[in-house]
Amino acid sequence: MTIRTTLALAVAATLSLATGAFAQADAPQPLATKATVKVGYSSKLTAFAPLFLAKHFKEFEKENLDVELVVGTPNNSLVLLSTGRLDVGLTQPSAAFFNAVASGADVKITAPGTFFPDNNKQGLWVSKAFLAGKPYSPALLKGQTIGSVVGYGSTISVYINKELQKAGLTIKDVEFKQMGAADILAALENGAIPAGILNDPIWLNANPDKVQFAVGQPVTDTGGGWVYGPNLLKDKRDVGMAFMRAIARTTRLYLQGDYMNNKTVSDALVAELETPIEVLKKTPAPLFPADMQIPPTYLDTVQTVYSLTPGVLTYTALLPRDKVEDSAFVKPYAGTK
Repeated sequence: MTIRTTLALAVAATLSLATGAFAQADAPQPLATKATVKVGYSSKLTAFAPLFLAKHFKEFEKENLDVELVVGTPNNSLVLLSTGRLDVGLTQPSAAFFNAVASGADVKITAPGTFFPDNNKQGLWVSKAFLAGKPYSPALLKGQTIGSVVGYGSTISVYINKELQKAGLTIKDVEFKQMGAADILAALENGAIPAGILNDPIWLNANPDKVQFAVGQPVTDTGGGWVYGPNLLKDKRDVGMAFMRAIARTTRLYLQGDYMNNKTVSDALVAELETPIEVLKKTPAPLFPADMQIPPTYLDTVQTVYSLTPGVLTYTALLPRDKVEDSAFVKPYAGTK
């Protein structure tokens, strides 16, 4: 089943909270001895809902896991993961991730993170001062600067490159300027930069008289992933399996269909994210496909796009999939029972 088909089914599905409504492989298999798992994440976002809901609904406890949440930046998480001070990181397949693997770090993506629906407007926006009355076209971006929180080497490069290809251009034809999230919006509105990446929920504040949405992340591309370090990849694989069972069970039980309008789920998200439901509902709800599969060619595509810009990657030949991904922690989805 393709990721697009899976996403369509996920949107159409009716959320079931009935006991036993998960794949047999996801049934709790508590560890004989309680294990501690340290998980790094950047902030309390709906994109990380599986983590917070697993904690809220005690899915970790069912596996005899004690999960500690550690706030930090993605790059710090990679360092902590590779040195065993974190067990799991919620982060994107950035250039820093691939470079770490190429340099010998024992870190791998084990499952995808969130996917964004078609109506999400997190993505590339352009200044109307830059457009000066002209209709937007990707050809206008040639030689221009794009404001971005991360800058070079983030997964935004993939959909920006795809947009540029419509005009016979590539990511090499633009420059990225690293800026704060709020600064990007201000710079777009006053015409200081021609284009910029506006993330959730910053784009909600964009003045339509001054900025225009151009393109967002495709529904088929993941916005991040569950990255394991050596502790769970090698030394404690049984703990890694238990952790992912809890995440898969949570994803399949609570995050299918119109989950944001299910009171049990929305109340839990409000409590865990410490955000009012009316605020959470302002942006389209992220998608969490039940099969939890990374699109087959996605990691190759990301590396290929990164390699277009000199100096972003520290190596030349693409890293094979088995060097950057270990999908054995996610059991095949067999539907509900």
